[in-house]
Amino acid sequence: KFGIGQGKKTARNEINRLDLQATLYGYWAFGSRIMTMGWPLPEQAKAYDGLVAMRKAALEAVRPGAACADLYAAMLEAARSAGVVPVAGVRWGHGIGVASQESPWIVPGDRTPLREGMVLALCPHVQGPDGEILYARDTILVDFNGCKILGWYKDWREPYIASDSYYSGGG
Repeated sequence: KFGIGQGKKTARNEINRLDLQATLYGYWAFGSRIMTMGWPLPEQAKAYDGLVAMRKAALEAVRPGAACADLYAAMLEAARSAGVVPVAGVRWGHGIGVASQESPWIVPGDRTPLREGMVLALCPHVQGPDGEILYARDTILVDFNGCKILGWYKDWREPYIASDSYYSGGG
């Protein structure tokens, strides 16, 4: 199914996740962002800020020679410092190439070293205030400086905020 709400009317103060997966000439890209219906509540903003901190830590940890597990550890420390609950037991990123998800994996035990030219999806996960899972994804290219974010289209420091005036499905 595609579309906003998939038949469910989005409630005020509800968090939604917008996901995009695209392929072009056999190569893949991912993007995910968070949206709130109306201004985020303080506890929602805290969870989102933790997600942003995890993303920033991962981007700072990306460099040729760093292990995938190092990115996971950097995101875990950022979540703890931000006072949010990270969601364990899921991958916080993966390689992308001719398959939409492939090794290496951003998990605690993956010691695969990053190399220039690798394309990864970073995907930190935190628990939202009502137990929901919040995550966001970016596709990056590992380069000699660290990494380049591919497909950048919005400042990540805040979630998308929707008013009650848009069509939200299920009407």
